[in-house]
Amino acid sequence: YSSNGGPYGVRGFNNAGSLTWTYPVTSAVWDLAVTPDIQGDGVSDIAGFVGFNGTVFTVSGSTGGQFWTVNLGASIDGYLHIIENMESDGAPDKNIITSGPKDLYRLDLRTGNIIWSAFLDGNYIHSVDELSDVTGDGRKDIVAGTQNSNLYVTKGDSGRVVFTYNFGTATTNTVEQVAALRSIDGNISSEFLGGSRTGKLICFSGGPNGVVGIKAASDIIPEKFSLSQNYPNPFNPVSTIKFDITQDPRRETQDVRLIVYDALGKEVSTLVNEDLSPGTYEVEFDGRNLSSGIYFYRLTAGSFSEVKRMMLIK
Repeated sequence: YSSNGGPYGVRGFNNAGSLTWTYPVTSAVWDLAVTPDIQGDGVSDIAGFVGFNGTVFTVSGSTGGQFWTVNLGASIDGYLHIIENMESDGAPDKNIITSGPKDLYRLDLRTGNIIWSAFLDGNYIHSVDELSDVTGDGRKDIVAGTQNSNLYVTKGDSGRVVFTYNFGTATTNTVEQVAALRSIDGNISSEFLGGSRTGKLICFSGGPNGVVGIKAASDIIPEKFSLSQNYPNPFNPVSTIKFDITQDPRRETQDVRLIVYDALGKEVSTLVNEDLSPGTYEVEFDGRNLSSGIYFYRLTAGSFSEVKRMMLIK
């Protein structure tokens, strides 16, 4: 809530519409986001972005009590995105990215600690979103747009810039919005949009995701999850792995990971790390940079997990 010049704050209401708590703040609240349960009381909690000094806070959804607050420096109106933790392993702990400040930050949702910060171009960040893994390192990446009219893609684990596109004159062509899309070109990386203040809208390719030849083999919804034996097997140097993703009535897509390990259990390649719709998929594994021997590949999707063995012979 706010009035001209204050006071400002956040109010919590129960299902009957009765006021249950109030959390006062010192400036306008630009955004609120529902978060997973932080304190373990079974109730979703609240994150918010306040004012022009980049204040991010979290409070209890049941009492309004503050968990933590952090200032990220001079900012414009900011909007929060609750994203997976940096390992993208489906764990309940989450991270926060936000527009508003002049630097890009990734915060730990439970503690408010800064996981990393990244300097882009020194001007305000107007929009952010989480992409799929477009760099092929097994972690989802981030897209951001700035008042200097630049669009950036950064690595999700460090904030390092891997792609930049300039929309034109600074401020006049401010990149007001960015947004991740589902894959348009049929691979497992998501495309993304950038939109400027002048109305220019550009759709960017997410790239091949470092995966050779992944494709949807069928749009028929399988009856169950399954992981097929690779073929050919033994192989040199490329083999195809086929898997089925069935439908979950609770969500449209499944968080799918397909990872290859050596005989000692060391991860050697992440083939898939993406939300996939129900269907049958095929992905080619290229072992040209690996030694001959036994390798294992594991498919996980929701609670499903299966492992199979393959042999590379050179």
